[in-house]
Amino acid sequence: MTWVAFGSAITVDHLRTQVEGHCPLITDDPAERSRKFFAGHYDEVGKVPGLEFFKERQSGLDRLTEAWNQLRNELERGAVKVRGRFTPTYSLADAHLAGLEDLTANLLGTFSQFDVSTGGIRRQPPGSPDVLWQNDPRSFDREYEAFGDDARAADGYLLVEVCRADLLKAFPARIEGTERPTMQRKRRGPAPDPDWPHAIAKVTQDCVAAGYKCPLKRGDKAAIQIMLLNFMAEKDKHFSDDTAAKYATAVIARLPDK
Repeated sequence: MTWVAFGSAITVDHLRTQVEGHCPLITDDPAERSRKFFAGHYDEVGKVPGLEFFKERQSGLDRLTEAWNQLRNELERGAVKVRGRFTPTYSLADAHLAGLEDLTANLLGTFSQFDVSTGGIRRQPPGSPDVLWQNDPRSFDREYEAFGDDARAADGYLLVEVCRADLLKAFPARIEGTERPTMQRKRRGPAPDPDWPHAIAKVTQDCVAAGYKCPLKRGDKAAIQIMLLNFMAEKDKHFSDDTAAKYATAVIARLPDK
């Protein structure tokens, strides 16, 4: 979906971070959190701005919704293959034990809601949006439906996969590097953005202060990429995960050894 919407590959975790933004710490005790939750007073989180493609959150969500509809249209005409793992409780543990199923257009007519928090798809109650993120005002209503009398409201598909080759064919104009090759000599590409050295220096400093060391632990490289992208996003500059991965190697090379 992010290929279609923004021409950029974004992981599920990174997409969730972009949509939700950096939420403030909640210091209330459990009793106060429960009171505010059921009283509907936890709306501060929804006011936190999103990041990168979702700095204007609603605009980004609108583009994601349009991409979701376009992807379903391509699946309906047989141009794109999608598959996932069914779970009656929308549980990742259950999904890992389930077999992969091809998701047909008819099935996606029922499981028609994309869940930003998990990258999965769910049944869509009346009045609920095509794309739902955790702090959407209608998110609580969606979860309430799941715990209602109809147990089917809780099911869905997780670990959803889209055939990359099909996606490249269906949306060639939005994917870089798919143009037909020519015999002409390639022109020199644009110079790197001048803020990348500053991003590398700042993120390296932050990583050293946080105790990052080589070899990195699992997930550290992805965290470094996100820090680089966030630095550039603060300057209203947006890059793909692949670009961030290239500059993340410069940060990693400067980290101390264990």
